[in-house]
Amino acid sequence: MRIAVRLFTVAIAALCAGWALTHIRRYGVSIPFWDEWDFVETMRQLSGGELGWRQVLLLGNDQHQIFSQFAFSAVAWHLTHLHLKTVMVWNWCIAAAFCVLAAVVTGRGLGKDTAIPWLTLAASCFFVFNPGGYQVMLWALPPVYSLLVLSFLIGVFLAQSTLPAGIKIVGTGLISLFASFILGNGLFFWIALPAVLLLYEDFQRLRRSRISLGVFAVLLGIAIAGYVMGSSASTRPGLNPISIGLFFLAYTGNFVSLSVTPQPVHLAESAGALIILLFAVAAPAALRGRTAEQRKIVLVWILFGTFWFLSGLTAAVARHSFGISYALDASRYVTASSFFLLATLVVAAMALKDVGSNFPRPRGLYLFLMPAVAILLLVAIFCRYPQIKTGNAVMENSRYSQLQGKVAATSVGLLELASFQNIFPHSSYAGFAEEVRFLNSRGWLWPAPWDERFLRHLGDLTPNGSCGVLDSVTRAGDSVRLLGWGYLPSRSQRAHAIIVAGLEPGKIPKILGVAFAGQQRPDVAAALHSAAALSTGWTIELPLTASGEPRYVLQSFAYDAETGEACEMNGGRPAP
Repeated sequence: MRIAVRLFTVAIAALCAGWALTHIRRYGVSIPFWDEWDFVETMRQLSGGELGWRQVLLLGNDQHQIFSQFAFSAVAWHLTHLHLKTVMVWNWCIAAAFCVLAAVVTGRGLGKDTAIPWLTLAASCFFVFNPGGYQVMLWALPPVYSLLVLSFLIGVFLAQSTLPAGIKIVGTGLISLFASFILGNGLFFWIALPAVLLLYEDFQRLRRSRISLGVFAVLLGIAIAGYVMGSSASTRPGLNPISIGLFFLAYTGNFVSLSVTPQPVHLAESAGALIILLFAVAAPAALRGRTAEQRKIVLVWILFGTFWFLSGLTAAVARHSFGISYALDASRYVTASSFFLLATLVVAAMALKDVGSNFPRPRGLYLFLMPAVAILLLVAIFCRYPQIKTGNAVMENSRYSQLQGKVAATSVGLLELASFQNIFPHSSYAGFAEEVRFLNSRGWLWPAPWDERFLRHLGDLTPNGSCGVLDSVTRAGDSVRLLGWGYLPSRSQRAHAIIVAGLEPGKIPKILGVAFAGQQRPDVAAALHSAAALSTGWTIELPLTASGEPRYVLQSFAYDAETGEACEMNGGRPAP
């Protein structure tokens, strides 16, 4: 029976974590997205001497110590040459490491014979890798929430170890310093981790490690000084206790995000209220009837849950003015809030551990715990299928939108495509072009912006009917309207972009415009026997060639924004 439980929980963990990993590889795009461009700008200004290191060190934004995010991003981008899919996989590894370590530290506290560590592994993977948190999966910035929880558990593992007390003290200080510069509320680690250390280490041995205590004090001073210098004053919106409370409830129960449309705000609020109540009831109940060693791990999870409860409350105070639905729409909050839910379920499992053999008192308390846990798990399980379906659709839409932005980056210097705003947070195309040129100068932009070599390559291609067809070219007033379909047979998906070029014998082709596939073409899907070919239709209007200019042969190319390869379609014809 024990082996069956272990195999079952490992299978759940592998399925949930594996789902996230495969979808990162499938939907991730190696191009900076939204806030990541601000870090590109900082890197450009730093390398060009517009910013000094002192200014970069003091970059701050409310709760976030921006320098830490910038530093982590810069290191990861340098090591991978901006291969952001690899960075996303690294971020996945951090989350997966947390799930494994959560089971390990729990097992060390409760013993190997209990099923709770295995259930912890399954529950952590199930909730941390929630499809509702798609944004975190496709983000190439440091995963601040995953880094925080992993740092906490490393601190617990250190406290549980048999290392000398002095090493534990210094290690605790280093971990707390690291957490302080990941997220502002990481300063709480300076209280939480010493408390964990006191649970597992003799106080007198700690007190005698005076040099280590001195190092700890220095590290604490660095954290406080860095936070004070890095934080900037900001105007807070008016605080509405009711709005904060409702936002907090929805935030706490947002593991149901994307399960229905529109977002199930009331279900999230109800689930959030149940989670908070369950934690409040289970925490004292889990401490009853435990050995001294078991109480330590119970207190660790209570401390862990309390930290994330306070973090969620902080988020509610800071973001409640965005509206309650934002607690579900911001998918990073699905991941952030999963840790309080996990702590609640682990503590509840500890409280219910001996129910089967010796039903404890008071009876009514445990009659609440069992159905409360069952309700939360059943809601999570029933929500998972629609979450996967909706999450896949959202990630696919995000992928094609980012690929369109990537095409805008490769076309810098030849065309100004409005799709740059799919990935760039500012309205200035000139600013976007400047950042693109900086990335290209570092050899980090792939595919590289279209140049003469690329244009000559277009002229060397021969038509391939499997890539699509330019169906019609019609004159409409002062413009020419082109219509067709584009497909990437090597990927079995619609073309990422359609390049329309004017070809003259013996001359370099001239790119006249870029279109994006997305129109319904059931005839193409039927002919290719592929549902992925349904949205391959495209249309573009180009201005007529001015009088006296040479007449082009209009040709279209299916473009793969991942590899930079183009495939010439059938149906080229002279411009009207």
